[in-house]
Amino acid sequence: MNMLNLPIAILWVVLGIVRIDGTGQSGGSPPMYYVFSGQPLKVDLAVETPGGNAVEIRADLYQKGESLLAPIQKDIVVAKAIHSDGNQLFRPLVSWTLPVPEVKGETQMMARFRITANGTEWTPAGQILITVYPTGFAKDDFSAFGKTRGLHIFGSSNRLRSFLKAQKAEFDDAGDDLASLPPAPDKKGLYLGEATARELADWLVEHPGWRGNIAVFCPDALLLPGVFVTSQGGFKTIKVTLPLLDTLSSDPRAQKTLLEILNTLAPP
Repeated sequence: MNMLNLPIAILWVVLGIVRIDGTGQSGGSPPMYYVFSGQPLKVDLAVETPGGNAVEIRADLYQKGESLLAPIQKDIVVAKAIHSDGNQLFRPLVSWTLPVPEVKGETQMMARFRITANGTEWTPAGQILITVYPTGFAKDDFSAFGKTRGLHIFGSSNRLRSFLKAQKAEFDDAGDDLASLPPAPDKKGLYLGEATARELADWLVEHPGWRGNIAVFCPDALLLPGVFVTSQGGFKTIKVTLPLLDTLSSDPRAQKTLLEILNTLAPP
């Protein structure tokens, strides 16, 4: 496709390599965003305007069901009178902030973009998908783990402690590092904390018979980001190399992942 011959513009969502363009054609799988309700969603866009045309961008927001779209808000102004630099294609020009409505449960939404240049006919310009979660959607689950299983938090960082306090989840402080953990752990409890990959490897060698369920967050690990589970004697050790802890308060996916880790760790 010769991009200089596009009739209106190219609108890119700056998220990986997914493209939304102004030709009315699909640009691949829509980008996906995850956000808490009542908070603004920031979407970074880049626009090319062949011939120096002034471009206006609008969006329509829908709630997405299995087979139907229900309008939430129409004709949202994204940007007006946008020009691109003819010497620099695909330059980011627009940071659009969408106020996300309040929801009572996990809700799928879709924002559909439209483009016009110099007052010409509006042209479809792609879409993004948004999964919205109510604030505090996982609070009861975290609280239940604290009450029924017992959470024991270790490590020098307070990121996990601060998050669990905000969720009203009960926990015990198990010390500043792996060496602080008791030799005879609470077999029903769940131990979570931070340590380097080397500290975890050394601790596992020194405590081969430790009988407890433990998840260790290793931000320095050289492994690809992931969750690695081993089981011995009916107890689980989980090594987490995902960057979860920095975004627990702001990213619902991080909270859902932490819940999955706890559910994996919890003995039957």
